[in-house]
Amino acid sequence: MNLAVRKEEPPLHASGRVDIGGRETDFVVRVIGAEDLDALATAQQAAAAGIAEEDWDLFHPHPREEIELFLDGEGAIFGLFIDGALAGYCMLGLPRARLGNFADFLPPGSSAVPAEERRLVAHIDGVYVPPDLRGHALQRLLIRVRMDHALARGCRHFLANASPRNTVSGHNMARSGMLVRAVAEMHPTPRGRKLRCLFHKDVSRPVHFDPNIAPVAVPAMDKAAQQALIAKGYLGVDFHRRDGAPMILYARPLAP
Repeated sequence: MNLAVRKEEPPLHASGRVDIGGRETDFVVRVIGAEDLDALATAQQAAAAGIAEEDWDLFHPHPREEIELFLDGEGAIFGLFIDGALAGYCMLGLPRARLGNFADFLPPGSSAVPAEERRLVAHIDGVYVPPDLRGHALQRLLIRVRMDHALARGCRHFLANASPRNTVSGHNMARSGMLVRAVAEMHPTPRGRKLRCLFHKDVSRPVHFDPNIAPVAVPAMDKAAQQALIAKGYLGVDFHRRDGAPMILYARPLAP
């Protein structure tokens, strides 16, 4: 796949080609507006329909009121268009006044996002790529587009959340330089809150890891074990599967 990412202000967008069923097909990623909301609702419904009952906690649809905040200055929504039709999407949150800040879920005493820098936070929020387009690194492209969009607006902290069982999304976040700094219950629903890994990247403070301390792999859904490692200073650095079971790899960073 040949990707060409072009920076424009405004708006930032990306384009390229993917192989769909043996046919090279053009795609475009661009900011969408109110005129695309019906197509976005259809895409969210498709995303929800693809989730098995036992995996209900993996996907979190964005309510209309939150989407309206994204469109009203506290974020942006990007559409993935195939042959001119919206097939997938991703959300960028810019919490400033009305949108809640993911930094609230960092462990007490965390210095990852100082209070005076909360206005520099961007949320790498929900994403959906349809099944027939997966395997082409499009999710990582959508992460990069949102990061570039936020950087152009002065952000330096990126925060995101995903289910610990979502190995693909977790791996893509890690490949984009985001590290797990918390495991918390988020997104209240009638069935309960959803367990989430909270990812963070500070573009101005790179993290380096101690080569003398071996990383530790823990079961993805073992909340207590992960919180214990985080309390000792470890950070989640990658996601993988062991004998079919989702695992998260934690490593100890060097002192800043």
